[in-house]
Amino acid sequence: MKSIRLTQAELEALIARYFDAVTTEEEEDTLRHALATGKYQSTPPVKGALAALSLASVGRRQKRIRQNRIALVGRVAAILVVAAVGAAWLMNSDRQKVCETYIAGTKIEDKKMVMSMISNDLACMTEASEDFAPQIEEQFDDISKLLED
Repeated sequence: MKSIRLTQAELEALIARYFDAVTTEEEEDTLRHALATGKYQSTPPVKGALAALSLASVGRRQKRIRQNRIALVGRVAAILVVAAVGAAWLMNSDRQKVCETYIAGTKIEDKKMVMSMISNDLACMTEASEDFAPQIEEQFDDISKLLED
């Protein structure tokens, strides 16, 4: 940044604008750099501006530290989730795929027999739905007629 040359009066006017909250970001940067040079008389407005800017600087630093901590916690959490999912996957990959059912308390593990039973049950449900579909449709028609009257 180029050298800033403000008179004492210009500096104090800029400080007054700063405390009135009407400065631009560029003016605040100018004020920070001018005060950092230490070339100005230590008047009450200059001391107040130095104190205010120091507090603002501490606040910005603490905010950056909090943001860095939050980002770190997020990264650690993501790593832990990936590790947990990976561990669960590895633990389950050792197990064999099992196809079993229980009928009247008897465990059946034969895959062909289990799949045959499931297929038979699905066929029975399909047949039952075909048998009842006309009756259900007729009941809905009756309800429609009653609502129209």
